[in-house]
Amino acid sequence: MLDSMTAAEHPTGYDRWRNPRLNRGTAFSVAERHARGLEGLLPPAVTTIQLQVARRHAEIANLDDYLQKYLVLSDLQA
Repeated sequence: MLDSMTAAEHPTGYDRWRNPRLNRGTAFSVAERHARGLEGLLPPAVTTIQLQVARRHAEIANLDDYLQKYLVLSDLQA
């Protein structure tokens, strides 16, 4: 019983990767990936959250259609 509570409070691996509130994508350092069982679930490159935000912002800014912008933002929110 205690093990299942610990796993729910501190998910690792696939459970952490699937949770959008806990998944920072490529912002996990190599050490964090190892400690949390994320090896193989993420691309090998490590990037900061700031760089991820800048890339997404540039992607949205380059879209011409407001509907496309809405869809990208809606997908990001989900």
